[in-house]
Amino acid sequence: MRHVLRVAALLAASLPISLRAATLDEDLQQAVNDFNSGKFRDVVNRLAPLADQVGESKTRAAILKYLAAAEWVTRKRDRTNDLIRRALTADPELELDPSGFPLPLVEVFNGIRGNLRGKLLVTCTPPAGEVEVVGQALGRCGIALSVRIGRHAVRVRWGQTTLRGALSVVVPVAQTVTLDARAPVETTPPDPPPPDVGVRKRVVRPTPRTSNKRLGWTLVVGGTAAAIAGTALQIVAHNTAQIPRNQPSSPTVTEAQSLEQSMKREDLIGGLLIGVGGTAIATGIITLILDRKRTAASHSTGLRVTLVRDASGAAVPSLARAWSF
Repeated sequence: MRHVLRVAALLAASLPISLRAATLDEDLQQAVNDFNSGKFRDVVNRLAPLADQVGESKTRAAILKYLAAAEWVTRKRDRTNDLIRRALTADPELELDPSGFPLPLVEVFNGIRGNLRGKLLVTCTPPAGEVEVVGQALGRCGIALSVRIGRHAVRVRWGQTTLRGALSVVVPVAQTVTLDARAPVETTPPDPPPPDVGVRKRVVRPTPRTSNKRLGWTLVVGGTAAAIAGTALQIVAHNTAQIPRNQPSSPTVTEAQSLEQSMKREDLIGGLLIGVGGTAIATGIITLILDRKRTAASHSTGLRVTLVRDASGAAVPSLARAWSF
């Protein structure tokens, strides 16, 4: 029973707070509507009693903002300046939109805001760091900097090391805000284990070359055959030329011309075969000689890798050419 009564008491206590918050929101919205309608005296009458009923919050800042705007329009400039300071104390990030307020009032608001200051103290780990409030001040870690109120971007660096991105902080009126910054920890990979000290031998053999020995011998044999065939044709042509001399009767003119043409054709073909055969034989012999020289040179292209100690005692690789046959 006691617990039930306690819960009922809590609910009864929270109910007026909820109703009061709802009433504040309704009154503020009505005041905004009155301000946009030009009913500035109604705005003052509605918001003036509420200004001291709300704690430091964005709602209090909004009430004071519209109250200051209504007082400025009704020519109460001294009271306007005081209301603007109280509004910025409640919300350091408060701003006036030029599209919703008179431009001279916006300039007065920005002038008052620019003169209000707070302090920013940045503690660093490690302590030897530089602090930069973007667009305002530059100082050292552990020293309170005087800055304008509102939200600021802060960069901290230690020599060549800088925090990734800027820190964000809101500085209120006449108060000191402390910000802690820590240098990023850079992890270094472990050193690789030392190599085993000793001698390691590795022979890198070249890719075997294609031999041209078969091509060389093919050219030599084919050239020899062509030369023999050409020689045989020339012998046949020579014997053909001797046939008329061995016959008892002289050949006719037609037979003599036919024999002469046949003799010339065979002699020409034989000469061509002898020339082609000789060229093939010479090319084959040159190919065999070059192939032999290239094969002999390919036996000396190996590498040997050896680990030796330098002056400090560390093992370092050493390269040497390994000859193999």
